[in-house]
Amino acid sequence: MNKPYALFDAHCDTALRLLAGESLRDRSGPVSLREAGGFSRWRQIFAFCCEMPEAPGDILWDRLSAQLAEFHRRLPAGVEAVPGVEGCEQLSRREGARKAYDAGVRIFGITWNYDNRYCGAAAGTGAGLTREGKTLVGEIEALCGVVDCSHMSERGFYDLAEVANRPFMASHSNARALCDHPRNLTDVQLRTLARTGGIAGVNFYLPFLVKRGDAGISRVADHVIHMMSILGAGGLCLGADFDGCDRLPTGLDRISALPRLGEELLSRGLTESEVRGFFHDNLYQFLHTKLRSI
Repeated sequence: MNKPYALFDAHCDTALRLLAGESLRDRSGPVSLREAGGFSRWRQIFAFCCEMPEAPGDILWDRLSAQLAEFHRRLPAGVEAVPGVEGCEQLSRREGARKAYDAGVRIFGITWNYDNRYCGAAAGTGAGLTREGKTLVGEIEALCGVVDCSHMSERGFYDLAEVANRPFMASHSNARALCDHPRNLTDVQLRTLARTGGIAGVNFYLPFLVKRGDAGISRVADHVIHMMSILGAGGLCLGADFDGCDRLPTGLDRISALPRLGEELLSRGLTESEVRGFFHDNLYQFLHTKLRSI
């Protein structure tokens, strides 16, 4: 590389670590300003996930709104953060999308690992979008928010593709053709995502890369190349899932290690422009130029 990469990662779970008192400036974990010091620019989508099933009333929204406010207070200067919700059961039951958007949320993951009032989860029953879910999609789109389908059921994905009027994303999902896991996307889903103008982020969680055993940088590159062959060079980005994974590929345990993946992709035939697009430009173009969401 003649100059450092810029980095824009579509998914990490670091926000709750900050709220627990860790400093994003120099924490020892995989995501920090110190870890990003070798990049020419760092943008990051920070996910907020309550890891709880549906709760009555606005209990989860009260918790999320307080977390978002505290996150913004704790965020150091120099971090270009885009908040995202992982599981829209956290939204208020009245004007939930609007309230979340006003609190800074731009990425709306409809489900996490539990079914909710909007859709079935990939780790749940597999049910599709509910009537309330279809309404929510329209509300998010009207705000110029972005719908994230990564944890949705396969049926929910196709329901979303049918009702969406704007491109949507799968922030941290891999290729099911290479690793048969319900959180990964089939080739048909990838083609649908490409046809609708969407984008996918490659996840580093080991069980989404291989069915069993360990994997390294070359296996991540396998998923990148396969998904890019369907989505096109501009339809893929990083969605590493740092701080949300307890099992990562050898050699890719933190964001400072990401240039190693860049070198592997170059050795596998990607151009420098394609690698730079994967690391930053594709996601920025999708969110800023195409959707005007950031």
